[in-house]
Amino acid sequence: MAPDWLCEVPSPATRTIDLRPKREIYARAGVLDMWLVDPQARWIEAFELQSEQWQPLGKREGNDPVALPPFGAVRFS
Repeated sequence: MAPDWLCEVPSPATRTIDLRPKREIYARAGVLDMWLVDPQARWIEAFELQSEQWQPLGKREGNDPVALPPFGAVRFS
């Protein structure tokens, strides 16, 4: 059973795998929402699975407040 949501933190050693092939695996598994987070570069990006494709929902950088699906009701910095 796939989770509804996952958060991926790309590592420097596996960045190309984290950002491409793993996303395809998550989509095939039926994960509904995904966040990509880079704490060093200070950005977060949200995606939603629609028709087996990842659709971007928003990206926040630096000190921008974050309220992204599926946790849009919760705002944090």
